[in-house]
Amino acid sequence: MKHFILISFLLSASVLCFSQKKVAVLETVTGEDSNVTSLEKAIIRGELRKAIFRVDGFEAITRTDLDQIFQEQDFQYTGSVPKDQIHRLGQMSGADYLCISTLNKSESQFYIEAYLIDVSTGEIESPASQFGVVKNGNMADLYEICQILIKELIGDKIVTGGELIEETFDKNTWGWTTFSHDAKSVIVANDELRITNYANRGTTQSDVMVPLDLRRNFKMTFNFVIQEVKMQSSVGIKFGGNNNVTVNSHSCICHVGSSNKSINDANIGKGRNQPVVIDLIKNGENLTILVNGIEICNEICALSTNQMSVFAGANTLAMLKKVTIQYIR
Repeated sequence: MKHFILISFLLSASVLCFSQKKVAVLETVTGEDSNVTSLEKAIIRGELRKAIFRVDGFEAITRTDLDQIFQEQDFQYTGSVPKDQIHRLGQMSGADYLCISTLNKSESQFYIEAYLIDVSTGEIESPASQFGVVKNGNMADLYEICQILIKELIGDKIVTGGELIEETFDKNTWGWTTFSHDAKSVIVANDELRITNYANRGTTQSDVMVPLDLRRNFKMTFNFVIQEVKMQSSVGIKFGGNNNVTVNSHSCICHVGSSNKSINDANIGKGRNQPVVIDLIKNGENLTILVNGIEICNEICALSTNQMSVFAGANTLAMLKKVTIQYIR
């Protein structure tokens, strides 16, 4: 099975006060004997563009504008791009990177491999690749696969500001609520917030007013450790009213806006001293939630309050080790 080239330009416009990396997506290029349809090529192109929009600090150029550039300049993208054209395309489109990908598709599976090319140097960076299943002639899970590819290629290029805010619990500087009552307690000790819930029902919760500028884009990370994961052990956070994410030994349940999602592959896992890392990433009114690096949801969620809470479910002793806020350019 031959490899065919899918050329992707990734172009972004600077919509914030700071410069963003510029990236863009071209139509898939395939050989004459390929069984990839024009519709499938258009779907791949669209899903890659949407995946780019979901990465902070990046934005995709519109397809119409990009096609117009190539039509006016009579560029040919037939599987490879010479270095002189790479520089010309970068100058004309304003792109920082080109992404060249290969696509294979058989009756039962497909395979996409993508590369980034730095426009300023012409150098090819590390590739990303994913397999997918073909069902009834259609490429299944293409949306998720395009997200994974783009995150592997440009996720580590997120531009962050120099300002980092940390809560390490050497002192209760943010003012987390503490209490002790029978089987439930919240205390600050040994550089951690200890949330104890030895009851067989309910939750133990600590509230705080986070020193966060909601007008800016940010990544907020909660680092938990659960002393011992039992059948009902769970931890989570609440933010902006009824929005919350709960992680337990079976699944992760997320409520954001009107979204109600449950994902089985983002659970804690049984054992002792199990880490749970929850990330909130705000980009405009869009909020992405990651649990242990797995994307749980990506929804419109206009945060309107700095009030947040952390909680532990029944039969859980959890330690919140650190909370960080990193503003994103």
